[in-house]
Amino acid sequence: MKNRNLLHKLNFDSMRNFPAAVRVHQNPLIKIIVNSSFQPQAPTLPEFLRGFALICLLGALGACDRDTSGRYLIAPPDSASSSSSSSSSSSSSSSGATIGAGDEAVRVSAAVVNTDLPVGGATVMTLHFRDADGQPQLVRATWEASSICALQQLAEISSPVVTSTTVNFNYVAKGCVGEDLVTFTGVESGKVYTLTAAIEVAADDVGLISWLGSEPEQIAIRGSGGQETAQIRFRVNGVSSEGLPGQLVNFRLEGAAGGVSLLTASAVSDAGGIVRATVQSGTSPAVVSVVAEHAASGVKAHSGGLIVANGLAADRHFNVALSLRNPHAYNRINAQTSGVVVAVTDKSGNAVLDGTIVNFVSEEGGSIENSCRTLNGSCSVTWTPDGRQPADGRVQIVATVKGTEDYIDNNGNKIFDAGDDFLPAFDLGEPYSDNNGNGQYDLGEHFVDTNGNGVRDAGDGLWNGLNCQHPTLCGAEEAFVDLGAQTTLYMSDGSGHELCHFGDFADPAKFTFTVDASGSIGGLYISDGNPHAFNSDHICPFGNPLPAGTTISFSVSDGRLLSSAVWTVPDNATQPTGPYGVEYRAPDNPGTAVLTLTILVPGEGARSHTFPLIIE
Repeated sequence: MKNRNLLHKLNFDSMRNFPAAVRVHQNPLIKIIVNSSFQPQAPTLPEFLRGFALICLLGALGACDRDTSGRYLIAPPDSASSSSSSSSSSSSSSSGATIGAGDEAVRVSAAVVNTDLPVGGATVMTLHFRDADGQPQLVRATWEASSICALQQLAEISSPVVTSTTVNFNYVAKGCVGEDLVTFTGVESGKVYTLTAAIEVAADDVGLISWLGSEPEQIAIRGSGGQETAQIRFRVNGVSSEGLPGQLVNFRLEGAAGGVSLLTASAVSDAGGIVRATVQSGTSPAVVSVVAEHAASGVKAHSGGLIVANGLAADRHFNVALSLRNPHAYNRINAQTSGVVVAVTDKSGNAVLDGTIVNFVSEEGGSIENSCRTLNGSCSVTWTPDGRQPADGRVQIVATVKGTEDYIDNNGNKIFDAGDDFLPAFDLGEPYSDNNGNGQYDLGEHFVDTNGNGVRDAGDGLWNGLNCQHPTLCGAEEAFVDLGAQTTLYMSDGSGHELCHFGDFADPAKFTFTVDASGSIGGLYISDGNPHAFNSDHICPFGNPLPAGTTISFSVSDGRLLSSAVWTVPDNATQPTGPYGVEYRAPDNPGTAVLTLTILVPGEGARSHTFPLIIE
């Protein structure tokens, strides 16, 4: 009677979080009864375990037992016994639930093929359905299985595989260590049935630590405005498995020059065996690695090198190029375009920080996108003809980026300090567009007003850049300069051309050949005919190159040409092209022939010149 009162008190007072459908009787077995008002819902695992553990603490009830394999057994209504069945080291089974009553009662028991698993091991769990005489019966209720490790994603339990008389589950340990309590839950006609089994998973030993990578692989020096921290990831692996959780790993730096620091001294591996160390950049470029060491075993691993880059462009490390230098663009709109590409690195030759902004100006002609952001030290924009052009067809394209002045790093520490040289050529003024090509700024030319004072300033005689430590030559604190890079685009005119230097073609004597003899005529140069495009250092005093892709060819009406007689104007030409000429073999009879020069500009009609040949 004492037990009954205690049980009822436990049921109604102490077990408010336990499913309302459960009522405990004085019978030494726990009976599961569903109230008529109960809305069936399978209890969650934590609710079940809280109630179950509370009951088991009252040992006088005799309601719970634990077999030699460590499994807790619950005997629901009409169970014949609460004792566990026999077990061995390789397999076990347990008493379970009884579904139904009288002659219709079906006994459910759980059997686990192997309750002692190695690291990452697997086993099969089977629910059997039998009558009072032990004869197999059809499966009753809808069953699911879960466990503590499965809820933590350290084990995997398959969906049920149902036969006529059994329900089977596959269990695979995936990082679970120690005892894992598996709960089987069945629901039929609103009634909830629960039974459990325990599986013991052996612990693995740490075999190795592997470096997984750094994110990002390059960080900026402190104060440069870029990302200054990186996460270095390692995985703790077992001898027999990957990804051991709960392992303490300590970190240290190797190569911590320039003030690089480690923000994470140690970490405990997560469910996948992953640990992370955070590195903070210093005030100068460096390459560092992180050493991860397992605290218990001493197993260690080194990361790959993490680059701490300057992050800022350096003078003489900023260049601009054109995908097409001589487009067919004079007096044209929208075609032919040219790509404008920049390459930007710091003083160490490392790419500047991704996202560095580069600005562009094409003041004299055509339109250009105003900026691009670097990726891996490069970016590009497109120049498009818009009907505007200077008279000489030569457009100055200027790219600018924030950066630092150059210096000679005599001690190699990547910092401008005592003993380093700052030459007058390194002292930069504000960048400008040298439209007339005279090598100096002239009033009216575009310039970048870095300090905003309205005038173009020359260099200040001091080194301007980040982390200056020179005793006498440092500019304003953390002062940057605008670096400029300039290139010339030639807006070639395809509507006309000029034989700007004739060579042998200016000498009529070269057009006379002996019968069946050979001779050469050469030295011809051709331009686009622009009379305003002055060439101070070319054999043709005026003119730009013909548009890229223009073909120049010779043919002859009699006799034959002994050499190749077809040329294509390249896409990087900056001056009139040539020399052009032919090697000619006269026919075996006297007379005359015609040598024809054909110039074909893409999108334009062919134009020809003829030269009479005399064969004597």
